[in-house]
Amino acid sequence: MLTREQADALVEAGIAYLNEQAPWHGELRNWLRDINVECLEMNVTEEDVLGQLFGDYDTGKKKLKLSGEESVRLGFALAGDSDWHTMGDYVILGAAWIEKLRRLKKD
Repeated sequence: MLTREQADALVEAGIAYLNEQAPWHGELRNWLRDINVECLEMNVTEEDVLGQLFGDYDTGKKKLKLSGEESVRLGFALAGDSDWHTMGDYVILGAAWIEKLRRLKKD
């Protein structure tokens, strides 16, 4: 099971990656503003971080040329299927994203 500390580290890596890639991808120019934290659902491909930025998770992964492994390492997905055994992990990951994004949007 994913711990909150692990989720926080994944989210930090994902945020750093989005900030690093923003100058090279028009869709990411205002990535922080473009994510609606009230609708963020990490287990729904259209409402997760990449889904909100690119229309759906797979399109975002393809445009950013991310492997599945890289996507997991950056907190954009979890290893394995979106089955019941990982739903709790998606809740933890989503909570970490929401908390960090809310903090960043306040600054």
